[in-house]
Amino acid sequence: MHDARIHYLVGWLILCLNGSVLGWAQQDQKGALEQEAIKLTATEVVVDVIVTDKKNKTIVDLTPADFEVYEDGIKQTITSVRLERRGRDASVRMTGEKPSTANPVAPATGSVARQPNLVILVFDNLSLARGSQIHAARAAREYLEKIGPDDWIAVFGIDLRLFMIQQFTRDREALKKAVEIAASSTSRQFTSSAEALERLLQTRGEGQPVSQQLAEAAATRLSPTGDVSRQLDSVLINTFRSFELFEREAQARASVLALLALIRGQQSLPGRKTVILFSEGFSIPSSVAGQFRSVIGNANRYNVAFYTVDAGGLRVESEGGRVSDQVSALATARAAGADPTIVEGGESMLGRVETIGRLNTQSVLVELAEATGGLAIRNTNDLRAGLARIDEDTHTYYVLTYAPSNQDFDGRFRKISLKVNRDDVRVRARSGYFALPSSDAMPVLPHEEPLFEALRVTPRPADFPLKVASLQFPLPPPRMINSVQVVAEIPADRIVLTEDKPASKEKKKDGGKDEPKNYVGQLAVMALVKDARRAVVRKLSQNYAVSVRADRLDAFKSNKILFYRNTDLEPGQYQIELIARDAGSGKASVQQVSLNVPAGSAAPLRLSSIVPVGNVETLRPGERNEGNPFQYGNVTIMPNMDRVYKKSSDQKMLFYFMVQADPTATVNVKIEFIHKYQVVGQSSGALPAPDARGQIQYVAEFPTASFPTGAYDLRVTVTDGTHRVVERTSFTVVD
Repeated sequence: MHDARIHYLVGWLILCLNGSVLGWAQQDQKGALEQEAIKLTATEVVVDVIVTDKKNKTIVDLTPADFEVYEDGIKQTITSVRLERRGRDASVRMTGEKPSTANPVAPATGSVARQPNLVILVFDNLSLARGSQIHAARAAREYLEKIGPDDWIAVFGIDLRLFMIQQFTRDREALKKAVEIAASSTSRQFTSSAEALERLLQTRGEGQPVSQQLAEAAATRLSPTGDVSRQLDSVLINTFRSFELFEREAQARASVLALLALIRGQQSLPGRKTVILFSEGFSIPSSVAGQFRSVIGNANRYNVAFYTVDAGGLRVESEGGRVSDQVSALATARAAGADPTIVEGGESMLGRVETIGRLNTQSVLVELAEATGGLAIRNTNDLRAGLARIDEDTHTYYVLTYAPSNQDFDGRFRKISLKVNRDDVRVRARSGYFALPSSDAMPVLPHEEPLFEALRVTPRPADFPLKVASLQFPLPPPRMINSVQVVAEIPADRIVLTEDKPASKEKKKDGGKDEPKNYVGQLAVMALVKDARRAVVRKLSQNYAVSVRADRLDAFKSNKILFYRNTDLEPGQYQIELIARDAGSGKASVQQVSLNVPAGSAAPLRLSSIVPVGNVETLRPGERNEGNPFQYGNVTIMPNMDRVYKKSSDQKMLFYFMVQADPTATVNVKIEFIHKYQVVGQSSGALPAPDARGQIQYVAEFPTASFPTGAYDLRVTVTDGTHRVVERTSFTVVD
């Protein structure tokens, strides 16, 4: 594998709430793309619930008996319900509130009642026209007039980046100035192509419906006998349509990543958080759909409610009408004989059908709000009533908790539905959650969602060979515990590769010959580490983006992809559930292994797992990582997952291990080979001196020709004269 070494790149979005999106970091397969630990802190699910009557007035006299909660359709036992009245005097009734004749839910008191109310105002200048910006700013200023002493508000804007205009403050005047700045920023950066296309259709249409003109453009082919003027008009229409596709993707990606940043910035803060998004909406192409699902999933995970305000107001032409025109255009073009598979303007007609399904920009705002327990304010020129509703929601709501009957915290998405035993009420709450213990852990990433879905399948998928192991290495003082390495091996030939056509058309500068074809594919791998209660305590994953030139395709397919991630675990019994999925075929495999992490030892002498070596790869400049136990000298150790060696006169078996000792100690080792319960060979001697951290890395090698075929146990014993430690592994010698 050394000569045909292939690097796999994976993107990791680094986001922070400081007004910027830091960007995408590309890492090698051996880069430590490790996710933070998911620590079990509670098994209760917390749901914020807003209940209003048919006049949209908040109901505040409900009792715990009035609520029912269902998880994946199964009724749950509610453990607590309270009325939260943030920053307000809980003893003062709302206007129109009647005294309860029942046992009402107790309002929040003490420290809970004084919890800051966090609200972020976001102006999506990628979608807002100038008039809409002014409209949004006017409504935001009126909203700020009502803020209370416990309201902390920040102001952000979105263009091609996320930028902060005002950090969290209670200063009303500073916030108003920030809103003015947001409303004066450059607007509508992604509307040029759509507007240019509309103007073109209006000037050339001669009264023809838009759908008919689009249909003619889709069906037109260049011909020397055809109407040249009409053909050239069709070229322009397809050009603008193509660039509109690129613009929509760029806008969606910038907006979605900005929203993810806002969520991640607030994830460690307790309680309900609110984001008010002023926008005219954006479409979600298939390439961004995964990230958009992550926005909703992580907003629910970290209790962030989105309120979307369509600042465009009432529209003469509905989004649904525009979508209908486009669908009609494609149907007409198909009836006229247009080939739905031919790519024109960057996509085929069939691809355009998929794109059109996501053109309704207002539906995205509605989905974002409703799925996170917020509210979509739309189809109105009076935003004041909507913002007043948002203000009421942020200050008065119920907090409901329940312990889910399904205690298998396997990371899958669980749907939540709520019922209130009152007539004519409206209930709003988040749509569900990922079943991971609550913590400040990394979010569920887009490439992980299909992996969780595959885990739902019974029986578990086993579409290709998948080998999994766990190895332990001692950490140097003062951390007297072991680092656990989760290792998996997947045959590279099980990844479905497709030709990367744009790359195949590039020409060499010397000679003008075609470059060799390039093939691409994707493999996602995820390991869930579960404790004795079957709760997920670690989630480790990587998405491999594979790119292989045609002249290296055979070499690639003969290799194996190695996944390994390290994590620290408390002593105890664990189960590792690892799943790998090929994106091209949708095929997946799952394997489970048990893991016992021993209690930390105060003894200065400790020994790692014994690792049968399959291969080594020379490190490149800058690849050295002192924290990677598989790096030895100038090479990286590649474990032999089969633990099988071929008997041959020129073949050797290599075994790698690490010793942690006192830096001044002399450590001796004895290696014994056991076959059929008998010691059939041994070797002993002094190990190299420990380094400054007390670590010794050692590779022992033995010729396979000296061993009869069969199964063996390998026992390694190390001693420093006072302490003695033993570790074992097994292997097989074959002809």
